[in-house]
Amino acid sequence: MKEKTESIIQIIRPKAKLIFFLFMIVTLRSTTRVVFVNFLSLFIKQRQLSLMIGAIVLFVFSLSTAVGTFLGGYISKWVSRRNLLIYSMSASSPLLILMLYSNGSLFVVLLILSGIISSCSNPANLAIAQEAIPKGASTASSLMMGASWGVAAVIAMFFGIIADHFGGNVVPAMAISATLPIVASLFAIPIPK
Repeated sequence: MKEKTESIIQIIRPKAKLIFFLFMIVTLRSTTRVVFVNFLSLFIKQRQLSLMIGAIVLFVFSLSTAVGTFLGGYISKWVSRRNLLIYSMSASSPLLILMLYSNGSLFVVLLILSGIISSCSNPANLAIAQEAIPKGASTASSLMMGASWGVAAVIAMFFGIIADHFGGNVVPAMAISATLPIVASLFAIPIPK
């Protein structure tokens, strides 16, 4: 006799609110990341620096987000995952904004710190989603890592419109996108500890 399988909706339904909050956190954080990755080279060029410097800045930012992901998994052993989501999202916004208006060594330090801190919550977000729906852990992963990034990429297009509105200046668009992690942290508040 065949075993009855549950549909994805049946698996997600009991934890739909939690999954929605997690999805919003990842989508908002990812939108900021997509905007920064796409605009960093233009940002550097608008500062009258070479594209080679822009490539190095983009590499350093991407590397720091990878390091932040590893650190986030390690840190979540001591800090609740919910608090890690709240603190990393809340701290990353001011760092990203300060980075946009800094120069020299301070710019590099803020670039690295903002990359690390903004991505610290990645493992916590994924773990919460997978634990919430253990029968649908793969679905939880695809929502957190795939669907949310796709939605973020679509939302990021609007930041291009914002930059165009400011005559191609990417700083206002990047600064506005840098506020999204604070909004994301609000979605983490109702998540159980």
